[in-house]
Amino acid sequence: MIIDNPPYSVDYIKASTGEILHPMLIDIGAWNMDTTPSISIAHGMGANWNKIRSIDVFIYHDLGTIFYPLNMFVNGVDPALLAGGVLYVDNTNIQLERRSGGQFDHAFFSSILINRGHIIAWYRD
Repeated sequence: MIIDNPPYSVDYIKASTGEILHPMLIDIGAWNMDTTPSISIAHGMGANWNKIRSIDVFIYHDLGTIFYPLNMFVNGVDPALLAGGVLYVDNTNIQLERRSGGQFDHAFFSSILINRGHIIAWYRD
């Protein structure tokens, strides 16, 4: 992980509780979000899957000019409606899902020729 201003590289952070947290970056790979509402992404943690403490997911637009958090909200009639999120984590996968009719249920998120985005997970020792 790189922290800017000034730039530093760290392998972990230590929480005030003493817990050591490590970052893990996982590519989502190909995902046609327009036609496929969910995807399973292997995390590689195996039996240690329950040490994951936090997950953020960022989704790339097909043009690659902008990315969005998967759990973005739409400031419309019901701003509490999220565009998607992490459905669950088990000993093999992180299950991602987008909301039907939401931001990512669109042709702008249909290419399978790009890496759809990244998962950033923090896990403890």
